[in-house]
Amino acid sequence: MQELSVEKNFSTEPPDYRLYSSGQMVVATILCSIMSGGLLLASNYSKLGDKKSARHTVYLSIAVLILQLIISAYVLIWINPRGNAFFVGLNVVIAVCFGYMVDKWQANQYGWHRAQGGLRNSNLNAATLCLFTLCIFFALLFLLVLISIAYFFFFY
Repeated sequence: MQELSVEKNFSTEPPDYRLYSSGQMVVATILCSIMSGGLLLASNYSKLGDKKSARHTVYLSIAVLILQLIISAYVLIWINPRGNAFFVGLNVVIAVCFGYMVDKWQANQYGWHRAQGGLRNSNLNAATLCLFTLCIFFALLFLLVLISIAYFFFFY
């Protein structure tokens, strides 16, 4: 009969990677866009070794970002040029839904990581990624508004 060794079968060393917390992902989504939170979630999946879920998360984030851009451009151009309240409300609703999904998808994995002594990723890393995606989001929104104005100017 083979003896079981705790040291052989289980590592007592903490994981050498850092994961983003659910709170960091939700704040990134509220302050920036779904793409920020999605990239943080995909980074976690990638560090945990689940490349397929990381890809699916990025694809879903891009799809929701495109939908968010189209709705925002529509509100800003056709409904109310001062549609900031709607834009902020839309972003908060998306962030709450995203937070629920993150809690369902990664709560156990993040809890296990922390229980093993794993560290949380820094807020500065999350903020840098958020700022980058926010710049891309507003550049795309500006481009979409310009295209819509040009379309309106030339075809009406």
